[in-house]
Amino acid sequence: MGRKDLIKIENTFLTDEQVNQLSLYAPDATVNRIDDYNVVGKSRPSLPDRI
Repeated sequence: MGRKDLIKIENTFLTDEQVNQLSLYAPDATVNRIDDYNVVGKSRPSLPDRI
């Protein structure tokens, strides 16, 4: 079984570009958007064409 880490960012919504920038640190990450303790969206970042 692999490892799981958690990064919690409060009181902000990440743009798609910012989510994709996270792939530089965690290429297999899943970003969950949570509102009122409910998951309202999930996205998988993709590596940018250029760094």
